[in-house]
Amino acid sequence: MTEMIKKILRKTLLLMGILVAMNFIYQYFFEEKDIQAHSEVINRVRNLPEDAEVVYVGESSNITNRSDDKDKRPISGFLADYYPGLAVHDITKTAAHAGIYYTLLANIPEENNIETLVVTLNLRSFNAQWIYSDLETPLQKSMVLLQDWPPLLNRTLLSFKAYDIKTPKEREAQFKRKWKKDRFDVPFRLPYRDVIAWDSYIGRNGILNEEGKRDQPKTELACHYVKGYAFQIDFKHNPRIRDFDKIVKLSEKRGWKLVFNLLAENVEMAQILVGNNLTWFMRDNAKRLVDYYSAKGVIVVNNLEAVEDEQFIDRNWTTEHYAEKGRRTIASNEPGPAPTNQKRCPGSHLRKPAPYNRPNSYKRIDPVQKEQPRTTGPARTSGSAPYERINPVQAAQLIQTVQPCTTGPTLTSGAALYKRIATTQLPFGSLRSVPAALVWGLTIAQ
Repeated sequence: MTEMIKKILRKTLLLMGILVAMNFIYQYFFEEKDIQAHSEVINRVRNLPEDAEVVYVGESSNITNRSDDKDKRPISGFLADYYPGLAVHDITKTAAHAGIYYTLLANIPEENNIETLVVTLNLRSFNAQWIYSDLETPLQKSMVLLQDWPPLLNRTLLSFKAYDIKTPKEREAQFKRKWKKDRFDVPFRLPYRDVIAWDSYIGRNGILNEEGKRDQPKTELACHYVKGYAFQIDFKHNPRIRDFDKIVKLSEKRGWKLVFNLLAENVEMAQILVGNNLTWFMRDNAKRLVDYYSAKGVIVVNNLEAVEDEQFIDRNWTTEHYAEKGRRTIASNEPGPAPTNQKRCPGSHLRKPAPYNRPNSYKRIDPVQKEQPRTTGPARTSGSAPYERINPVQAAQLIQTVQPCTTGPTLTSGAALYKRIATTQLPFGSLRSVPAALVWGLTIAQ
């Protein structure tokens, strides 16, 4: 019996030795080639300069521009204008979501100079169509070799396709089952029990133009809006919530100050095409996200309604692709960068965006819009949001009352600013823009 045990132990140790040797050989001779073939996205992390202090993490919304833009820089580029004393860089992966962000951020070396992460919080990424997108298979495949496992094991998992792999038809079946399973639970009368019923109603009745005739392109767009935004986030089971929660924990572990940048959606067009019932879902989900992550100590920048309809590039689909003014608004909430060679009071660069006129050329078809009672927030007027907690002007006024300013700090004191923010309790849960979120830090840094 003893001899048998010894024999088993010898073989086990021999096998372990062989595996360790194979892992060593693979890691030093073959791994990099496989990474460049299957996971080249890691180069976006590797290319971060060692002096990077602020990292903006996003998807195509960061880099998409319009042909008539005079300045085609990304959102992260406009953000950098306000903090010339800080090294601002970005990690951008098109079609990515929080799960992809987490894997990339986990691969940032332990030794780094990063003070703050600004992570894109895309409302649509929580819906069923995005969670079960046919892009998910290639995205998950690109992450396999980047997991925190022995390189040889990662390669084995990739070879055996041990990741979330499904055909487009299987993905479609997944999100349609989700649409059918999730029933609406709203504090007002809504004649549709789920997304499928709502989408079918609009498809049958259509959107009418000024002449009372069916406008097919607008009808199709209205259906896209319903399928994209008519959902209620389940904070216990939604995989995106789990992904963002992991980013929060990773940031705490690494000592990074975390900012979630809730992107603007075309609420104006949703109001025109579908009406109050749909915009309620958009605002309610945004409010709940702000409340949830603010309670976890994250600064949440609420840009949900910060960009006007004209600045959305894609006109036949729901995206977060903005023209130049829209990208500037997301980054700074004002048309252009402030002077960088002078001192100023905290919040003095913030001003209220110019008002815009909402077109009303298409008739809405929802029979209960005018009967819908508003249960939370003030009555909505053109260009305002019932869940907006504070706008840039109010932020500046609040800061001035908390900390009077005479000359203000210089903009080059950015690194110290972020360190002070990390240990300071904000007086409000969310802010309207990324610079506004940092204004409070400028005040306490004095």
